Amino acid sequence: MKKTAVLILVLSLAAVLLAGPGGIPFEILNKGIGIRAVSMGEAGSAVCNDATALFWNPALLESISRNEIYLSVETFYEGANFDYAAFVTPLGAAGGIGLAAGMMNYGVYERVNETGTGLGEASDFRDIFVMAAYGRQVAGRLNAGIAVKGIVKLMGSGFFSGFNADAGAALDINDFLTVGLSFRNMAPLEVKYDYGAEKFVSSLRAGAGLKLFDNTLIIALDAEKYFIDAAPLVYGGLEYKIAGIAAIRAGANTTGELAAGAGISYKDIGFDYGAVYNELALSHKFALSYRFGGYALSLAAEPDTFSPLGGNRRIYLRINAKAKYAVYKWKVDITDSAGKTVKTWQGSGQPDERLIWDGLKPDGMVLDEGEYRAVISITDEFDNEQKSDPVKIKISTVETFNIPLMGD
Repeated sequence: MKKTAVLILVLSLAAVLLAGPGGIPFEILNKGIGIRAVSMGEAGSAVCNDATALFWNPALLESISRNEIYLSVETFYEGANFDYAAFVTPLGAAGGIGLAAGMMNYGVYERVNETGTGLGEASDFRDIFVMAAYGRQVAGRLNAGIAVKGIVKLMGSGFFSGFNADAGAALDINDFLTVGLSFRNMAPLEVKYDYGAEKFVSSLRAGAGLKLFDNTLIIALDAEKYFIDAAPLVYGGLEYKIAGIAAIRAGANTTGELAAGAGISYKDIGFDYGAVYNELALSHKFALSYRFGGYALSLAAEPDTFSPLGGNRRIYLRINAKAKYAVYKWKVDITDSAGKTVKTWQGSGQPDERLIWDGLKPDGMVLDEGEYRAVISITDEFDNEQKSDPVKIKISTVETFNIPLMGD
């Protein structure tokens, strides 16, 4: 009976720490994962094309283009914390896969028996889960995925385990709108304890992600229905990107949570922070990610400053275009500080490895001194479009003696 009383207390504590509708066991498998999505009110079923896609919608693993390692920690009160680690990798035309693990440590709590008498403090209750997922394109812009997951509850000397599976689908309606659907805990399975058993609760979640102003603003909205006597939940949030290296986020949901956060990235490293407030507590969340290898689209300018009338009369744009699918067409645009296009190259098939720009107008006159930006965009055989980050190029009237690394 003592174990039963303590177990009930811990399960109640889980519901408080992880929030969400009451009466749902295994909260760690229903909790929002990933600082970006959590900061957007947990609206992630159509927008999380990163290492948290395993949780939100495994179909989004198809959109993974690079290897990614993701680590996060979330802090609660009384020493409780939730840690998450994941790795995802693209498989080219075969889709993408990922592995993840998480642990919820409930911190220090007061043990009681069945009569409510205190038994002292303890800190030996934890939930651990592992997950493996796969997603790929199935037709046109329609992707599908599946995730299998296991959970282990450690309660003192007790050890209880169970497993289940999720499935998802995602459809890119166009370049601006993506919709997603995920079915969680598909199997009617249960975990048996000393005092009885708890069944996994299934849920169906649908969402949409809208990209505006050249992906600078992302608006996300999800709705979820648990297959119990509870009202549907609604989640909403937005993300605004700044200069391609930073982002601010905010969101809310009908569980009573308000969220906000920010992220910054430098080259292949990203850092995210989020805060979630509800009537019980304010929790802080941190994440670090590293992307490498895989498929990438980028430009490099050599040199990045030149003078059309000086020693360096041209620059070389080096193109790195590793795409998951065959490239149908490509285009490189150079724009001035006002956003006006001053030079364009385009073609079909795989782009050239390098382009040469002399900084001249069509009539042979030199362009104005100042800063310009170069971007390459490609469209693959399935009409998916991808753009590189902009590369800065400066035209200067001052003589420069940088020697291009690539030669003439």
